[in-house]
Amino acid sequence: MRLMFVGFLCAVSAISTKALAAEAEIVTYKEMCDASAAVALDKDHFVVADDEMNTLRIYKRGQPSSIKQVDLSKFLDTKPDKESDLEGAARIGDTIYWISSHGTNKDGKVQDRRRRFFATTVDTTSSPPSLKPIGAAYSKLVENLSSDPRFAKYKLAEAATKPPKTNGAFNIEGLADGGNNKLLIGFRNPLPENKALVVTLENPTDLIEGKGEAKFGNPIELDLKGAELHFEVSGQGERSGSSGKATSTRSFIAAT
Repeated sequence: MRLMFVGFLCAVSAISTKALAAEAEIVTYKEMCDASAAVALDKDHFVVADDEMNTLRIYKRGQPSSIKQVDLSKFLDTKPDKESDLEGAARIGDTIYWISSHGTNKDGKVQDRRRRFFATTVDTTSSPPSLKPIGAAYSKLVENLSSDPRFAKYKLAEAATKPPKTNGAFNIEGLADGGNNKLLIGFRNPLPENKALVVTLENPTDLIEGKGEAKFGNPIELDLKGAELHFEVSGQGERSGSSGKATSTRSFIAAT
């Protein structure tokens, strides 16, 4: 479960082109091998999540090692060596929302720590920019979706008990700014009628502030010819999408 993020592959490689340079400079960023979500903090810094750990790492462009780390274990109520399977991130203003897969582990075991939606705030007045968690993590997205009659045909309560790569399982893979302080949640699974499922989360701020339960827009099904949907973040306020096969052999298709 990896995000196809331009600039991140295993050792988190990034390509940056210098002004007027004839060739691109390849920079290798270290300390993680399963980068799954990333957001630009400013023109020189970005933060990256790894789906195998609950520590966010802040990098400066061109420097291989992270310059800051944010350990989320206590905030997410998990043990330091137990990951929440973070898979997506989206920035709205100075708030970055993060989401985990909400799926089971590879053996089909339901684990509460994998059901997390939360937020961090960006302090751009500090140098370098810093992050800190805000509000509280929300853990009822699966229940809220399962109880909404508009999503009944997807059988999400049952899907959430299946191994994540099984056909018809429950597996969130991406998050994006949907405009008007809403978020778009992209699913790797299920693929209804071979279409990619996208759900609009209409009240993300309320969830972080502990004000009620999740509210959703109508389900969106995108015909990507049996492919799943991922979201890529190329900078603040920018969003693009990509898709890939739900099986272990994936051919990614770029889309905007």
